[in-house]
Amino acid sequence: MNESFSNNVWREILKKIGLDLLCVAVHYSKRYENSDKFIENKSDEEIKNYAYYLKNSNPSVIVSEFGNKYIISGANNIQIEWKNLHFLWKQFLSNSNLPNIIYSNSLKNLLKESYNYNETTDSFIGITSKYLPIQSDFIKFWDSSIQFISNEYNNAFNHELEIDEISSLFKSWTKSKSDIVSSNGNISDENVLKILKHFFPNIEIIEDKYVLNITCLLWDKNSEIEQSFEYIKTQIKTSTTLQSLISFDDAYNHYYKYCNMNSHKSVVSKRYFEKYLYFKLSEYIVYERFIETSWVQN
Repeated sequence: MNESFSNNVWREILKKIGLDLLCVAVHYSKRYENSDKFIENKSDEEIKNYAYYLKNSNPSVIVSEFGNKYIISGANNIQIEWKNLHFLWKQFLSNSNLPNIIYSNSLKNLLKESYNYNETTDSFIGITSKYLPIQSDFIKFWDSSIQFISNEYNNAFNHELEIDEISSLFKSWTKSKSDIVSSNGNISDENVLKILKHFFPNIEIIEDKYVLNITCLLWDKNSEIEQSFEYIKTQIKTSTTLQSLISFDDAYNHYYKYCNMNSHKSVVSKRYFEKYLYFKLSEYIVYERFIETSWVQN
């Protein structure tokens, strides 16, 4: 199908949807005057309660609900640092589909009214949470396994880890550290992103997917790609139809087979693999996505 024709069709469909939506909105606006009257007349109790939650609840009530769901009272030898408790609050808002309705200082003061607070350690005493182990373990993993690459070194090659790679590496790490962790390492990519943004606000994250200027001690991505080069060269040399060029796609397929043959648990993304090719084999790359097979002689 012609691309311009397809775009025109979609434009007309969207116009039709927009006009229909506008007409329906005008109809209900005239019929019910405002959204409150529409909810009162047309919605069931569950929708009413959700729509009016903020209207019918003051900050103290909402913080109390947060405490009932996320906080467990215990002995005075346990505590939660404020930064951890603040993160739990953000989780509560996200899981409840609520906006950020209370400034952090106001939230802290409301929590002080219900729980003992130690100014010196910036911690709330005698409380814990069932949601704490996973974030606590992740921070241990991050501090012990992640290294930051200096900008000076990064001028040569921009290292990065993808969020899903970090999730997988964390799970592997917890299995090897069962004596010091409290969780099973099962963590969603979304939760990893939230933890990074909250506890490590200075790291650079692109498109909520790529964490820049870091490497992991558990997985040297670049070394594995380098090691696969010899296998790729061998495959090119032994090919029955030796070509003058090899595509990026074929090179990545060879890399993937190499990883499977060597039982590598992690495999770099095609995007990262190609980025490394541009960095390492730039003098052999032609037509943007092909490598001259003269490379195999080096």
